[in-house]
Amino acid sequence: MLEFSKRVRVIPWSEEFSIADKNPEKVEKLSELRKLLLEKKLSEEEYLKKVEEIEKEFPGYTSMTKGIAFIGENTVAFRDKNPDIYTILHELGHVYFGKGDFIWSATYGGAEILFMLALDEKYEDVYKITEENIWKCLEFLERVEISPEELGKEISEKIVKKLGLECYPSIYALSSLAGVILEEVAWYLRREKAFPLHDVKNEAWGKIPITKAGVRGFFTNLLEGLKWEDPYWIEYASVLGLCDFIL
Repeated sequence: MLEFSKRVRVIPWSEEFSIADKNPEKVEKLSELRKLLLEKKLSEEEYLKKVEEIEKEFPGYTSMTKGIAFIGENTVAFRDKNPDIYTILHELGHVYFGKGDFIWSATYGGAEILFMLALDEKYEDVYKITEENIWKCLEFLERVEISPEELGKEISEKIVKKLGLECYPSIYALSSLAGVILEEVAWYLRREKAFPLHDVKNEAWGKIPITKAGVRGFFTNLLEGLKWEDPYWIEYASVLGLCDFIL
């Protein structure tokens, strides 16, 4: 990616790139306040009071586009003259891997999470993440959109077999084993009050429909599990080729 980045063109920021902005002034004002607080130019009490004033002035959701990537054109643009490293890497990742927000962005539980973990030295003694692992993650996330049921069955069977788990081969049962109840399970429990939630070996897990949201939820929790060094999710990720577990 380092060599590739040298070929990426940076163009000037244009107001037309701000189409997704919502209350950008609020973002700027809060950022300035935060800076003053960190520089000890504001007390905690003054900071909170001013934040409250800004919330009243600009109520509701806020969003401000910091950068934009033109996939296929190896071109990016940044709102700030000196963008932070995370914004640079985010947009560079878009053009390098050639994927849109839903597959790439960490905001949507995308492969960017794995990319950022690979760069974080705090995990180097826990697991290793290579570019090949990131491409594999992107492949999985794209398959979720096309054939979620097939993928859900494939990965759950692979994990159970490889790790020798006493668990029904279901993404829902595997998530439960790792301490996470996916939303699809919660909805199913509302109808099936007698569902054996604490018995991950029970075949009843196979009755819960494998949906796109369910499989995506599994991968989102897997990536977050890596961030928190959860042993179950690290093992799952290792089996699926998303990292190399360092024993």
